[in-house]
Amino acid sequence: MNLLSKAKLGAKWNAISMLGSAALSILQISILARYLQPLDFGIFALLIVILSILSIFITVSISDVIIVKDNTTYEQLSTLYWLNAMLGIFIYILIFFSAPLLIYFNDYDQIILLLRVIGLSVIIGALGVQFRALMKRNLYLKELAFIDLFAHFCAFMLLVFLVLKDFGVWSLVFSTLLSQSITLFIFIIYATFFGWLPKFYFNIKTVIEMIHFGSHRIGSSLLHALFSRADQLTIGVVLGPIALGYYSIAFNLAMQPFLKINPVLTQVSFPIFSRIKNDNTMLKRGYRKGVRALTFINAPLLLGMLSIAPLFIPFFLGPGWDNSIIVLQFLCIYVLFRSITNINTGLILAKEKFRWPTYWNLFLVFLIPFTIIITAQVTNSLYFITFIVMMLEIILFIVAYFLFPRRLLGKFDYKYLSDIGRPILSASIMSLFVYILSKNMLINSQIIELTILILFGMFVYIILSFIIQRRHLDEFLEVTKSEL
Repeated sequence: MNLLSKAKLGAKWNAISMLGSAALSILQISILARYLQPLDFGIFALLIVILSILSIFITVSISDVIIVKDNTTYEQLSTLYWLNAMLGIFIYILIFFSAPLLIYFNDYDQIILLLRVIGLSVIIGALGVQFRALMKRNLYLKELAFIDLFAHFCAFMLLVFLVLKDFGVWSLVFSTLLSQSITLFIFIIYATFFGWLPKFYFNIKTVIEMIHFGSHRIGSSLLHALFSRADQLTIGVVLGPIALGYYSIAFNLAMQPFLKINPVLTQVSFPIFSRIKNDNTMLKRGYRKGVRALTFINAPLLLGMLSIAPLFIPFFLGPGWDNSIIVLQFLCIYVLFRSITNINTGLILAKEKFRWPTYWNLFLVFLIPFTIIITAQVTNSLYFITFIVMMLEIILFIVAYFLFPRRLLGKFDYKYLSDIGRPILSASIMSLFVYILSKNMLINSQIIELTILILFGMFVYIILSFIIQRRHLDEFLEVTKSEL
């Protein structure tokens, strides 16, 4: 019960942080879209893809091994810290000297310097990843929520200032570095208080087993990062940076629920699943509850965004972004099914099936780019490519259920279908009502129209939840009523 209480408390504070961060992210995108061009978004998206892939080497391996191996000694933690720091420096050196290769794929005149500067975030991240992992392991999720939200707010303020001063794409670069630097500084303060600062000790022999565990996670997570970014990489290469800019801004908007809401649950579920992994009945109950929570929240947000996209894009992004409307609508459905399967990773790792994600992600790394390239050769259409990406995700969602949760937890097909089907059905009906209302409104003010549509959608979803998914609603209210 104490573990459950900590999980609920952590989830709530994590939710507060993520919702605040999501609001800042949407506002940030809205401001940037009025000052930057699709080309700028495409270039920055390409840089982020490169860094996110390389950062896997310094984040996942150390983080996961510390969470799973809760009996690590001070000497082992110190060795892991300095090993990760050296790895971060090595990766930055690799970035620095390989940056000129980008000129062969893109002739943007500042792309080399941009990559070299934003690449410093790899070193900063390497110095803080162990402290984040220790806070997660000890369920200091409330403190993590405050840190992340504060760092994001400071970075947002700097970004707005630099954008107004015509720094262009450099605004994104410097705000990213500030966010990471503030996070590291606060982590060091907490580490000093809890006695987590590493000592000058390094003995590689003491962490061989952990490195072996981490190597499996690096391979799996690297492949996961590649498949997660495969669509953007392939679109950028095949259709160019401008098309990538339209896709990227729609992708960022659609991914906000995934990036800000899913971690509320997944960051809690992994350590919880690891502790109850030997009780399959309890594990299945926890997994199903997680799936219900994810779908209950994500379905109305994403399908609601789909229905108001024709109004949302012009209002929040300004003129010139109409090409992103249909792309956003397809991606909302894509992200919905992707978000549900996100909890599978915690389940798989808790069951110590470390090779499974590697094989699965390896398959996806080849499948997704191949599908996009073939589609581009046939149609050369960003809309059709996005539609194919959406359909492919739906198929992969079905396949993933039979490969992972069904094999690990046993057969529960109808219960699983009910867990995800009821929220999707409720949200789909709500989305249809919102769309019909939007076509029959005669209001000249976009902000008033959007406000009415959002409030109407919330009202309809709540009513439908009482009728169609009362259990999901009760579980959501139970969490929100728990004490802060």
